[in-house]
Amino acid sequence: MVPKVGNVLNGWMRQTYYNQMTRQVIDFENVETPVERSAMMNIQPMPQEKVQRKPEEQRSWKWVIILTKQNLGLNIDDTIVVRNRSFRIDAINDNQDYGFFRYECQEGFTEEVPAT
Repeated sequence: MVPKVGNVLNGWMRQTYYNQMTRQVIDFENVETPVERSAMMNIQPMPQEKVQRKPEEQRSWKWVIILTKQNLGLNIDDTIVVRNRSFRIDAINDNQDYGFFRYECQEGFTEEVPAT
């Protein structure tokens, strides 16, 4: 039997409103449309020892961990915006057996469009 630790997170989480950016191709252009959602979540900085395991060129980026008790339906490379801070999902740990989901995110991610 796997211990459910999700209830321990109740005191750490709060109801958070965020925009999930959905991507569509319209007239051969990528268009992102925000979809407003809410969930109980905790956003915290990624521990430094975990950042040090990232590739060297990524260590200076801002990394955060988002903990939730419900699956947000996000995929890797999806973007969410919480209180005007954008986060790109880099990894998803489905700990549903333990009662929570863990998303590793890069904060402030913006896709740079090459100049033509």
